[in-house]
Amino acid sequence: MKWADLVLMEKLGEGKAGEVWMAHNHDERTCGVHPRIAVKRYKPWILNESGQADRIFRELQAGRSIDHPNLVKTIEVVLDEAGRPNLVMQYCEGETLERHLNGLNYSIDFGELLELAEGLARALQCLHHHGIWHRDVKPANIVIDNHKPILMDLGVVKPNDFPEQTTTDQFLGTIRYAAPEMLFGDEYDQRVDIYSMGLVLYELVYRAKYLAEVTNWAQLVVRKSNQRNFERFPFGEWPRVFAEKNGLAATDCFVHVLKRLLADQEARVSDVSWVVRTMESRIWEKTFFIENGEFVIGEPTFPLRVDSDKITHIALSTGAEMFLKKINSRQRRIIKTALEKYYSRTHHEAAIYNWELSRDDFVALSKLEPYFRVYFVEADGETLFLDESLLLLYRYGYLQ
Repeated sequence: MKWADLVLMEKLGEGKAGEVWMAHNHDERTCGVHPRIAVKRYKPWILNESGQADRIFRELQAGRSIDHPNLVKTIEVVLDEAGRPNLVMQYCEGETLERHLNGLNYSIDFGELLELAEGLARALQCLHHHGIWHRDVKPANIVIDNHKPILMDLGVVKPNDFPEQTTTDQFLGTIRYAAPEMLFGDEYDQRVDIYSMGLVLYELVYRAKYLAEVTNWAQLVVRKSNQRNFERFPFGEWPRVFAEKNGLAATDCFVHVLKRLLADQEARVSDVSWVVRTMESRIWEKTFFIENGEFVIGEPTFPLRVDSDKITHIALSTGAEMFLKKINSRQRRIIKTALEKYYSRTHHEAAIYNWELSRDDFVALSKLEPYFRVYFVEADGETLFLDESLLLLYRYGYLQ
């Protein structure tokens, strides 16, 4: 393939490193298979950076050696009339996920979310199997082609073979999605891709760009440093809205997946195959609980408070039967109404502020002590926690 064989037709996108064009291919050897192709044209500052030519050819090598339906296929490197390298790739129909997220009428149903999560996980599974880390997983590098995600821009490093050459300018485009250990100069591995995938999925369900209000790169680094633990991530109302549409099991499942993907490096999932197995198992359609970070089929035990210092665990159904005998209709109504509104935030954020319960309602609940610790209030008197036993009874349908 020669540069003269390519006719650039439409600019598909532009980033800090270059532009991507759709082109017609008139090369006799390849036009039958690839009548339309994508051409990545690099900006001069990229080509002037030390080692960039090697990276372009590594991207070509990676794309040629790996054949996967969720990964873009690279074809070859073509020199233009000025002798500058251009990467020729498979042309994918559809728009980037970034454009979908930025659309005014953006929405995604649970089935589409699962399809995207599994496709992206399979793409990374293939790369990691070949010893390759993508390092730039973000919505702008994912094209949705006939509902199928395709991971683009294989600007990759094979960690044991190539030195690092990342500069501050090159890194600006990925700070928002970069794993903390990569940002702060720590040693890192394939888990940086898993973290970035987690952020992409987080944005899909949160329906907004992560830290969208922060545009300065230094401030973004500081904010990301303060949120190195997923428990600090902003949730807002999306778990409740998600649960109303998809059920409590699906919500608990997906939030747990996000927790495993966005955890600190040591606690993070180390093998993206875990996500693939979770998607394949359709665990959210079964009765499950979470123990030591893993999904377990069945119901959890019920933590029965024997006295103020001792808890014994019994079958959840037995605990439910005991609990329901202890409460009257008013107490049951109060608990069910509160949990219908606040379960997702209570369960996933631990604390709820400004509960809309009257003093009489609180008094009614307090009469359940000491049999069950229904709630407790922090010293400031403003933060109310519901006890785990109530969350379990509601989650597994015993308060219906």
